[in-house]
Amino acid sequence: MINNYSRIKRFLSLILTIHTIASFAKTYYVSTSGNNSNTGLAPTPAMAWKTLTYAAGSSSPVVAGDIVYVQAGNFNENVIFSKSGTAGNPITFQGYKNTPGDLPPLLVGNANPYSSFNINDMPTFDGGNRATGTGFNCSNQKYLIIKNFQIQNYAYGFIAGGANQTSGNIILNNVN
Repeated sequence: MINNYSRIKRFLSLILTIHTIASFAKTYYVSTSGNNSNTGLAPTPAMAWKTLTYAAGSSSPVVAGDIVYVQAGNFNENVIFSKSGTAGNPITFQGYKNTPGDLPPLLVGNANPYSSFNINDMPTFDGGNRATGTGFNCSNQKYLIIKNFQIQNYAYGFIAGGANQTSGNIILNNVN
C-alpha cells in the first residue's frame, strides 16, 4: 500500500514538473537579416525570423504569454495578427534598436515626452504609399501588447475590429 502511494506521488510530481516546464513563456526574435525557416529563438541572423508577418501568423509557434522582439529595420509588410493571448498571458510584440528592452518608454508628467524617444530607433513598417492595405491588422484578436513600432504610408496604419469582428484588450504603446 505504501509502495503504491509512493509511486502515485512520484507520478504526480512528474506530471506537475512537465506541466510547469511546458507553461514557461518563450521569447522569439525577428530581424530583417533573419529567415522564417529559423527557430526564432535568438537575436542572430542564423536564428531570428525575417518577418513579423510570420511571427504573428497562424503557422508560427507563438502562443499566449510569449514575447516577440523585432529589431529595428525597414519592413514592407501587411501584418495580419492571427494570434491571441489570454487575460493573464498576453502576447507581446516589441520593437528594439540593438538589444531587447533598449528603447526608453515615453516620459509623462512635466518632462518633454519626446526627449528620449526617437522613432528612427524603432522597426519601421513602410507601405510605400499604398492606396490599399494595412500596416497592422489585429481584427478578431485579443490580449496583445504592441510597442515600439513606426507604421507609415499604408491606407490604414492599424485596424482592430470591423464589421462583425471583435477585438479587445489590445495595448498600443510607443506606436507612431
